[in-house]
Amino acid sequence: MGFSIRREETAEGGAYRIFAEDGAVAGQMTYSRAADGAMVIEHTAVEEAFGGRGVGQKLVEAALSDARAEKRKIVPVCSYVKRYFEKNAEAVADVAKPGV
Repeated sequence: MGFSIRREETAEGGAYRIFAEDGAVAGQMTYSRAADGAMVIEHTAVEEAFGGRGVGQKLVEAALSDARAEKRKIVPVCSYVKRYFEKNAEAVADVAKPGV
């Protein structure tokens, strides 16, 4: 099953939503913007029916890709994203806000 991700952005922050092929929402990740422009990832949720399929990881990877392209830092507040950053410290060092 394939997934597609859509980013919805506002001046204050936004969300990434991931959709299954049939259009069902498989999960979402929300973030706000810090004063310095950093992306503060606050919450990640995966619908139960899509658990174990890497949906959360796909959301984090989309945010990482966008942060790199936009030359932004990420502050992981969400426990899932914090764990991802801890497990992949070297891979996210370029976007991790100092002190993370």
